[in-house]
Amino acid sequence: VYTTGGVLPNIQPPSARLVHSFANRIWLADTHDQTIWYSKTTQPGEFPAFTSAFTIPSPQLGRVQAISSIDDKFLIFYADSIWVVSAGEGPNDTGGGALFSAPIKITDGVGCTEFRSVCQTSFGVFFLSRSGIQLLGRDLVVSYIGGPIEDRITATLTISSAVDVDARQEVRFTTWDSALSKSSILVFDYRSKTWSIDELYTSGVRIYSACISNGRYYVMRSDQVILVESDTEYLDTSTDAWVPMTVETGEIHVNQIQGMQRIWEVYCLTKRHTSHGLTLTFYNDYSTTASQTETFAHGVVTTA
Repeated sequence: VYTTGGVLPNIQPPSARLVHSFANRIWLADTHDQTIWYSKTTQPGEFPAFTSAFTIPSPQLGRVQAISSIDDKFLIFYADSIWVVSAGEGPNDTGGGALFSAPIKITDGVGCTEFRSVCQTSFGVFFLSRSGIQLLGRDLVVSYIGGPIEDRITATLTISSAVDVDARQEVRFTTWDSALSKSSILVFDYRSKTWSIDELYTSGVRIYSACISNGRYYVMRSDQVILVESDTEYLDTSTDAWVPMTVETGEIHVNQIQGMQRIWEVYCLTKRHTSHGLTLTFYNDYSTTASQTETFAHGVVTTA
């Protein structure tokens, strides 16, 4: 006599746009009816198995935009809200044990608009909302982390990937701006809590995706070229394509309101690795037009 031991039968799950690994299970979302599916507990050497009993009805109308997780919580993103499922261990393969909790709404009016912008880190989950890049912390509080680069998040900008580069303590978002026909990488340094932007100067070439493999950062472009980050090279694609750096400071207030002071000298303290020129541009009184520009050729910029 053969028996299954009461194990629930396996069935083919519906096609799904979103897939996430969490709590030793595979989760599926954005199915034809927006039902969320989760697998039986995964086993080494076996494919994930699904059963019709292991589903969660969509907690609201509309399309599930993204899924992720943080600590012991599964996250469901809609365009205007975020819901959380407290995981625990969940049911076993016979259907016994406690089911996962019903989804609970934790935000109203803030949600995710692009699943490729979601990045899970040790301190929270990054995602793109209608108002810019947000961070959902481990305390389930949303903060507007993308304020300093909000001028780059336009209607013509598309985020194609979001990767946690843990070795450098950075989160990197690859983007494509259709109006400018240009790709760039938005970089958040979570040591210093600062943003920077890496521009890719090959016009018309789009970044399709990026990933971490064996600790190295790879970028896939639309011209069938895959780039890997190097700690020793300073030229793009090992050609003569220099990568210029632009550093912009905040407003420097040297006196109180309606006060005045003159600045006669400015010191720029940097460390030079290779021969390069230097251009300093100054703006006064909140003007967007430069009041002074000074350029120093590479032969003038010397090491101390």
